[in-house]
Amino acid sequence: MGHPQLPEALRQGPARVLEEQARLEALRSAPWLALSWRRHDLDLELEVGAARWQFVELTSGPELHHEGLAMHHCVGGYARTCALGVSAIVSLKREGERALTIELRLPSLGVAQARGVANRTPTAHEQAVVERWLDEVKRRPRAAR
Repeated sequence: MGHPQLPEALRQGPARVLEEQARLEALRSAPWLALSWRRHDLDLELEVGAARWQFVELTSGPELHHEGLAMHHCVGGYARTCALGVSAIVSLKREGERALTIELRLPSLGVAQARGVANRTPTAHEQAVVERWLDEVKRRPRAAR
């Protein structure tokens, strides 16, 4: 049985460690607009009251860039953090209109931050919708994330 605290690459041997180092270096030097990463099964639509809320995970540098332009905040700079698997970014839309951008820490799915246009803080109602979404996502099988 391997040591549970060692990164997976170390448990797989020296060749895997070198491969992981090369992958991380490539991510660090890649232009952020060229980056993309895997989904974490975070997309969901919810009906809350009379409103339809849509959570859409953003999985590329260009998607983060467009979100940042539309929301007037700096989420475009999070591409490397997402590509490294540290965070996931989700765009929340209400009736098709952007409402919030949410940064989740991986793998815990804890909310690191949620911001509206020009970095406004979420309303109490938006926070409740985000909490409901997180409850739904966390109930999904772990392998799906």
